[in-house]
Amino acid sequence: MEPDARTLMLMFVILAAFSTLLLAALWWMHQQIKGLAIWAIGMGISVIGSILLFGRGIVPMFVSVFGGNTLLLVGVALIAVGNNIFAERSPPTRFLVFLVIGFSVPFFLLYDQPEAFGVRVGVSATALMVFSFLAGLPLLKIPTKTNPREAFVIYLVAGAFLFNAAINLFRVGAVVFGEPTPGLSMWEGNVTAWYYLWNCLFACCIASGFPVLVTERLSNQLRLRVSELDFARHVAESALTEQRNFLTMISHEFRTPLAIIDASSEVISCNLEPNDNNTESIEEISRIRRATRRLANLVEGCLADEWLASTSHISQKHRLDIREILENLAIEYDVTIEWRFERTPLVNSDSYLLPVAISSVIDNACKYAKSSKNVRIIVEMRENPNPVMLINVLDDGPGIDVADADRIFEKYYRAPKTLQKQGTGLGLYLARKIVELHHGTVKIGNAFDLENLPECLKNGTVFQIELPASFNEQPADT
Repeated sequence: MEPDARTLMLMFVILAAFSTLLLAALWWMHQQIKGLAIWAIGMGISVIGSILLFGRGIVPMFVSVFGGNTLLLVGVALIAVGNNIFAERSPPTRFLVFLVIGFSVPFFLLYDQPEAFGVRVGVSATALMVFSFLAGLPLLKIPTKTNPREAFVIYLVAGAFLFNAAINLFRVGAVVFGEPTPGLSMWEGNVTAWYYLWNCLFACCIASGFPVLVTERLSNQLRLRVSELDFARHVAESALTEQRNFLTMISHEFRTPLAIIDASSEVISCNLEPNDNNTESIEEISRIRRATRRLANLVEGCLADEWLASTSHISQKHRLDIREILENLAIEYDVTIEWRFERTPLVNSDSYLLPVAISSVIDNACKYAKSSKNVRIIVEMRENPNPVMLINVLDDGPGIDVADADRIFEKYYRAPKTLQKQGTGLGLYLARKIVELHHGTVKIGNAFDLENLPECLKNGTVFQIELPASFNEQPADT
């Protein structure tokens, strides 16, 4: 039973149209793949040319012969260009344009001559042979040593193009060496029918081969990107390890001399008699101790920031007596503390980090207050509905502008009017970060919400730290 050439031609058109839609969809989703758009355009033009050839007898002869064959050649030439681009090679565009024009001339001159049908078939087969060879050759030059699966797909698609070139070479030989058959149409003859059958198989190879090529290219890009990210991660981890080692070394080297300076200053201060002759010396020693404390806070802040950047929770928590912590800080900074409840509060917290957070807020208040004597800590308890502790740190400084209120807790941010003061912009950032890790909040409060305040504190700044708390059973002295 002989295959029907017209039916096979129709199947080829349908398969080519499906391949066009599939390539267009792939291009829409993956526009970064080079050559994919050219494939879609080339297949679309080939489909239009094939429809014009299939419509012989319905469309005008000139449109069917010249237009159909020319569009078919343009489409295959574009696919060859797409293959070169996909293979990251420079396509021979000018040469292909010259070939398309040269092969189109016989169709223009002989479109209405039935006796020239064999010549047109020979020209068409020769053109398809050349373009198929130029389309398959660049695919073979894609380096695939590291991906055997990609190599198999590439050789399969390239082999389909090269086999198509061989089929068209056979067809040229049949036209040149076969016996002339005047009046033979494009639907007659066993060779024609089997040729269209091969075209259907070739269209199937294109419809399945190109998407698989795209998939493998995407897979290679993903593997390369993962490899780059993995390398970048190793570099970052190495740099982070070096940074941590450096910070550890800095902390070790700085803490000891700072502690010695502070302790020695305290001893000297204690040995000085409090009289008029020693007033200037006592003041200078106080300045030394304040500078030492500032340097120590800077070192502790950098270390805490590095640690907080690498964690999202606190694993070492204990029920701590917050009264003891706050009173020690009040003594250290020489500020007033006021307890507005009697029982001893306990906070589930880290014994190192929570004092760092509270001291950062107190240090900020002392820095911008007119006098550290006017810095006050007011501690309250509220039911919210569970017990929470409110630590209010007040100062008589210039206050905070509304524009800066939302930004003062940002890392390294410093308000413009505070730039004359020394600082790094880390203190309040660390305070909020640490308090949040304790399931609390720190924010700017309102002095008018607090009762019995001195007049000097009503126009300053209030920082309010809220922490979950509980009580001991026994009351504590106020």
